[in-house]
Amino acid sequence: MNRIRLFLVRHGQTDYNLKHLLQGSGINSSLNQTGKSEAETLKNTDKLLKKTDMIYSSPLERAVQTGEIVTGLNRDSFKMDSRLRERGFGMHEGKPYDRNSISKLIQMSDDDAKSQGIETIPEIKERISLFLIDLCNEHNQKQSKESSSYEPEEKTIFIFSHGAFIKNFVDYIMGCNAEIPDDQRSKLKMIPFNCHFHEIQISYDCNKKYYKIISLNEGFKR
Repeated sequence: MNRIRLFLVRHGQTDYNLKHLLQGSGINSSLNQTGKSEAETLKNTDKLLKKTDMIYSSPLERAVQTGEIVTGLNRDSFKMDSRLRERGFGMHEGKPYDRNSISKLIQMSDDDAKSQGIETIPEIKERISLFLIDLCNEHNQKQSKESSSYEPEEKTIFIFSHGAFIKNFVDYIMGCNAEIPDDQRSKLKMIPFNCHFHEIQISYDCNKKYYKIISLNEGFKR
């Protein structure tokens, strides 16, 4: 089977994060100085010093800036994909949030979410599913073109994205029976910290994908 080693990275801090204002897909904020420093520190994390075969990013500026700092590469070399954008929070974007308000948003019914212009969980998981299908197909085709008798090898891919998106990504693969170490289970409900990452292995062929969580919410020392 073919394999992908996926590093799913949340962007660094923005002024919206600092002020506890909800961002969502409709807020195109930039990193503040703390966020830039976080990305610089993450750049030197041992696991992220690996050879990278492809870099994908949400087109939102805070994710792209983080990718540029962490990888040391220009955004022109990234593959931008709108399916990696943050969840849309409709009328709540730009407004203050706390634990209680976030909890209510997460538990909101699809009908209530739609009435407030919020992207529903099925909608965000649909774009995660389609992205993963295209990701595996693209890299399977690329490997086949490189050699007609290639031996499967593991590709390393970075994705720069957002907290709620990444949380739903993990929920999606857990719904696909992803393997997870016992010592990582307590982190499943967490939204990753700014400039922290999840490491996930995907094994796949033309018929099936298998997911294995290596670690969750890794990053620089806080």
